[in-house]
Amino acid sequence: MSEERNKILKMVAQGTITADEAMMLLDALGSGEVETAVETETWFGSPFTTTPKPPRAPRPPKVPTPPGPLSGRRFRENRLSPAFAAALAEIGYGDLSDDEVWRLQKHRVTAAYLRQLKELGLENLSVEDLVKFRIHNIQPEYIKAFRDLGYNDLTRKQLVKLAIHNVRPEYVQQARETGLKYLTAEELIKLHIHNVDLSLVKEAANLGLTDLAVKEIVQFGIHGVKPKLIKAVQALNLPDLSPAHLTQMAIHGVTAEFVHGVVELDLPELTARDLIQMAIHGLSVDKMRQIRQDSGGDITAAELIALHIKGNL
Repeated sequence: MSEERNKILKMVAQGTITADEAMMLLDALGSGEVETAVETETWFGSPFTTTPKPPRAPRPPKVPTPPGPLSGRRFRENRLSPAFAAALAEIGYGDLSDDEVWRLQKHRVTAAYLRQLKELGLENLSVEDLVKFRIHNIQPEYIKAFRDLGYNDLTRKQLVKLAIHNVRPEYVQQARETGLKYLTAEELIKLHIHNVDLSLVKEAANLGLTDLAVKEIVQFGIHGVKPKLIKAVQALNLPDLSPAHLTQMAIHGVTAEFVHGVVELDLPELTARDLIQMAIHGLSVDKMRQIRQDSGGDITAAELIALHIKGNL
């Protein structure tokens, strides 16, 4: 039956017959009558009746098996819609196997949906692509909205990844309002995966960090770099301060309150690395104050850390 069905669908795709005619032919394939043959024994061309055998003893009745759901190929053959297959063939999908037609039917990849994608220039999509589009609810309006924002060359894979991570066109607009105007699909996905608060980008820019890369913004979001910490560290006027240092400070627990205490100590030659080392080695502001007092007061931040590590004071 599958071979005949494929021939009919190819005829539709070639324009030999209409979709309505194909439906009639496909319906006819499944409605053939089964002829029963009566077997008789013959002797020189004449039928005769053989001596009946004695009846056998009755067997105990079998317990009927409850009917279960159809499965596998038999299930698909019983559920495939001839009208659905004919509609696919009419728009160029007439060479699909029963399994492929069934996948499209199961995931509601309709002919109308395929026409909308075709109008957007998305032709010759594989069955796998179409199923992914439907599973992740990629509607034509979703694609149009991204194109209106300038994303005209998104690949099928990128569209699927954007949809999987629920990156909406509205999120792109919000990112642009904070100053992130030229983000790639991959950058948008990274920001959204790590739930980066886009207001952080604007606040960081107000504090002078106007050239942050997306990777640095993502690290700020992952490790909780807050504007309060940035502002406190900037008050130290550190000569070598970088976004990577701010991320390391957040990772190792440097807080704005700790930085305020370090400001009061007025340690000479203080660097961003010194602040990180203080946090790593558990130096509190009170401990540093005591070490400096015991050492006579004239001590750099690096020397103070070294004395704490050695345990000399």
